[in-house]
Amino acid sequence: APACFPGEFVLMSGDPSPMAGIVPAEVAVTVKDVSYNPATPNLSNRVLLSEEKSPSAPVNELTSRGGGDGHEKGGSILQRIKTFFYNDYYVPRDAIRGEITAGLVVGLAVVPEAIAFALVVGIKPQWGVDTTLMTTFVVGVFGGRPGLCNGASGAVAVVIKDIVEQEGVEYMGYTVILAGLICIAFGLLRLSRFMILISSSVMVGFVNALAIIIGCAQVKAFKRDIDLSGTKLSTRSLSTSRRLLASYDVFVDGEPWVEPAIAGWMLLEVVVCMLTMALLPLIKNPKLRWIHWIPSSVVGILLATFVEHVIVRPAGYSTRTIGDLGRMTGELPTSLWNRGYEIPPLNSDTLTKITPTAGTLAAVALIEQMMTLTLVDQMTKTKGAASREAVGLGLGNIAAGLIGGMGGNAMIGQSVISIKTGGWRRLSNLTTGFMVLLISAAAFKLVNLIPSAGFVGMMWMICYYTFEWNTFRLILHAVLPQGVRESSGRHHKIARADVAVIVVVTIVTLFQDLAIAVACGILLNLAAFAVKSSDGVRLQGKRVYREGGKFV
Repeated sequence: APACFPGEFVLMSGDPSPMAGIVPAEVAVTVKDVSYNPATPNLSNRVLLSEEKSPSAPVNELTSRGGGDGHEKGGSILQRIKTFFYNDYYVPRDAIRGEITAGLVVGLAVVPEAIAFALVVGIKPQWGVDTTLMTTFVVGVFGGRPGLCNGASGAVAVVIKDIVEQEGVEYMGYTVILAGLICIAFGLLRLSRFMILISSSVMVGFVNALAIIIGCAQVKAFKRDIDLSGTKLSTRSLSTSRRLLASYDVFVDGEPWVEPAIAGWMLLEVVVCMLTMALLPLIKNPKLRWIHWIPSSVVGILLATFVEHVIVRPAGYSTRTIGDLGRMTGELPTSLWNRGYEIPPLNSDTLTKITPTAGTLAAVALIEQMMTLTLVDQMTKTKGAASREAVGLGLGNIAAGLIGGMGGNAMIGQSVISIKTGGWRRLSNLTTGFMVLLISAAAFKLVNLIPSAGFVGMMWMICYYTFEWNTFRLILHAVLPQGVRESSGRHHKIARADVAVIVVVTIVTLFQDLAIAVACGILLNLAAFAVKSSDGVRLQGKRVYREGGKFV
């Protein structure tokens, strides 16, 4: 590359990426290194610039000492073991309060999401909570990125519900276990290095489609009859089977809707929850800053519960609660073989049925995990162990599958909350797990009183925050001619190939599944590089030498 020599240059950036921060059209920079990825020439190739670390940026001593994949070079085996455990599990005394606080806050936030994602899959809410409990503990202890929050997630929910609808819930545990084994193989083979093939444009299309699918799945709450037994579609009263754009089946499946009056009260509870989640973070009064320690989703759901039992029911109406859909009992997680349904024999026929979904589930979980790990690395200015994180994810999903769980992975939003609240170490993960256990075992009676409409409002707000609304502006700027953009002051543009990748990944995800969509996005990036392989970054500038030949 022309920038392979260190020095001062003027960077002429043809197609800067709004995804990674806008680079002005012409800016003097000091070239430190060049990152070159032929598969993603537009969004992923970056000239790494010399950068001073912000003096206010926190330093995570966990991974800054160990670094990389957590392997220390040199020293005796005993010293290496000691260093490993110190870097991973030691918590300084002055950090304990922050770690516990972060764990408690995140624990409050993940339980409602676990219940909501279980409803998306069509299984009992208790199973979603058990999944979050197991993955939080296992991945938190064995993963390669301390502070990463794991549990039942939307990406996993939209995949695993396919096997539940097509084959029944009795195949779900085996599917999750097989997906966990695939994740472990991915980590042991150190295949995380190939994650760089997944560009930012693929990620944007991925999360956009995910938000649409989860948002459509919430409409099912307005149906008169909701089946959480986990039986496959052919044995239910539904007259339709899975087809293209199956996310929209809820609008045409022939199932009756709830009465208009009930739907109106449900919408009121939905709006109350959504407004709470939108407005609570806007409170800036220093005297009320304690409010920000309580997740806005929890406050929204509590207010929706208040509306249900103080306004709706005294008025002579009632909407469905969690207790009506699938009562939580407070029981501890039990074995897959004690879940109350018949487990199929583990033979070639079973493997044939579960392998496609397990492969998709593993791919989606790994993508979400690596994406979250990268984000947390950037926030903490430290390096997590990607391969070890993949192994930890696999162990967590195997543990979840053994108790009949739906599978899980890292949750971006909750991980960000954990880091910002002070949860950088594994103590925060363990505290989150104990908080989930406490809510599941001791507060289940309260959970059973929560109206399902409150979870609908919460999920719609999550979808709103998940969707990259900037996509529409990127598409507009990409299709407008250059003259029109310059005359109207629209300078934020990415390559049309990247816009095409975003659109294709979104559409393919809606019509097929997430794994196929990501593969299509990677192939499009490769094709774009093949077409534009002669394009490069133009660097203009001059070398300046002082007396003595020193370069400046």
